[in-house]
Amino acid sequence: MTGYIVSCKIVSYKILMPREEVKKVDKELLEYHMKKNGDTQVLLAQAIGLSQASLSERMNGKTEFRKNEIGAICKRYNLCADDVMAIFFAR
Repeated sequence: MTGYIVSCKIVSYKILMPREEVKKVDKELLEYHMKKNGDTQVLLAQAIGLSQASLSERMNGKTEFRKNEIGAICKRYNLCADDVMAIFFAR
């Protein structure tokens, strides 16, 4: 079974979800955390090693976030497990 394992520096936890459980990103919630931290798509994309276009594709559900990208966002915004689940694994 393939899936995502995400662990954050501030809150120590792991999330294992089968790939088929990954759903469209909660763009509004991710944008909330971006704005709360003074980020734009350009700034977040640079911080996690993506182009703005690639980040936009992920935020709009055209491609999936990779586990390292989810982990980087988690660390950047100090997200708790509930936030990670709500943003990246919402049903």
